[in-house]
Amino acid sequence: MPAKPQAISAKAKREAVAEAFGNIPVDSENLNFLYSRRHLATAVEERGWRELQYIVELDELEQHVLTVLDRIRGRDGTKIFKEVADRLADSIAASIEIARDYDKIDAARPLITNER
Repeated sequence: MPAKPQAISAKAKREAVAEAFGNIPVDSENLNFLYSRRHLATAVEERGWRELQYIVELDELEQHVLTVLDRIRGRDGTKIFKEVADRLADSIAASIEIARDYDKIDAARPLITNER
C-alpha cells in the first residue's frame, strides 16, 4: 500500500508563498490560493510584492474594456453599447468553447515517444 502523502503545514505554505511573491499580505483565506499558483508568472507591483501576471493582465484588460464601452455608450448611445457588449460576450464565450475543444483534443492525444 503506498504511503499517504503528508499534509503541508501552513507555515511551509507561507514560506513558499513568501518566496514566490515577496512580502505580500497573506491570510488564511488566500494562503491556499497563492500556494497553488506559486509556479505561475508574476509581475512586480507598485506595492512592493509580486502579483500573479494573469491577474495584472486581467485587471488591465477589464479596465480598458470598461473604458471603451463607456466611451461607446456616451458617443453612440445605449443601443449600440448593448450591441457591442453582446458581441464581446459572444466572442469571449466562443473563446472558452475553443479552449475546451483544445483540452479535449489534448486529453485524447496519445503521448508521443521517441521509441521506434
